[in-house]
Amino acid sequence: MGREIDLLQQLSVLSVVELQKVNWCLSQKVLQDFPPIPPDWLGSSKASHTVKTKVRCYQEEGAKKILTEILRLMKPHSYECRFHIVAPPINSQAPKADFDPDFVRTHRRELISRMQCPIDVLNVLKYRQILNAANKEVISIFAGLKNKNRALVDLVLSMGEEAQNIFCQALSQSEPFLFHDLDHHPISDKVSSLITIAVVVSQSYK
Repeated sequence: MGREIDLLQQLSVLSVVELQKVNWCLSQKVLQDFPPIPPDWLGSSKASHTVKTKVRCYQEEGAKKILTEILRLMKPHSYECRFHIVAPPINSQAPKADFDPDFVRTHRRELISRMQCPIDVLNVLKYRQILNAANKEVISIFAGLKNKNRALVDLVLSMGEEAQNIFCQALSQSEPFLFHDLDHHPISDKVSSLITIAVVVSQSYK
């Protein structure tokens, strides 16, 4: 029980977004002999839920070990309090992959409000000769991160499927947590689920 309290204290200082990053790591293969936890088991944004799930899956000693490793990976120099993700350098020469062609359009609002590193994506688009120096200069004129994001996203949307595919590739490397979150929780699925629930509820009252 003491170990569980220690784990809860470590997670309690994290923001909701930071806790989501921890949960995402728990759903991946982080350590040998520690199987990933199914994402559905980690759906809650409460630290207490994450702790109970980890202890149930790995026991107290294992839960402490994997949390220590996750926090070390997220911020190698210090993990006592808050941390941030340092994204690996983007491989501009990576082979093109096929992403959902509607990803950028579907998640336009979230991309505008949540992207933190538009310059990284912009540099890849310029390297791939999708955008040019003039495009980059125009985007840099906008004040504020959201305005820059809006200019970049709308420009990419106007340039067609290849530009959007490379945008997705760059985003998946520069901001993997954001890309994973949007890619696995599409708006259309949420809307569809809400519509289904509404229909079931309405029919139950007939």
